[in-house]
Amino acid sequence: MLYVFACSVDRPNEGSIRFNAEFSPMASPAFEAGRPGVDAVELARLIERGLRGSGAVDTEALCVLAGRK
Repeated sequence: MLYVFACSVDRPNEGSIRFNAEFSPMASPAFEAGRPGVDAVELARLIERGLRGSGAVDTEALCVLAGRK
């Protein structure tokens, strides 16, 4: 999904990226439907930190309107 929202006051010329991970019950009976579990949240954070830290995503290119969105 794609969401457009107001940019951060700290970084008005940069967009941001967020990740969400879901473990489907179809993949394993150990996973339950509903809110993401601790493992899913940790996986999303790990992916987000890895991509931000690597500089693989150009956050300035994600900015639609500098200082606005």
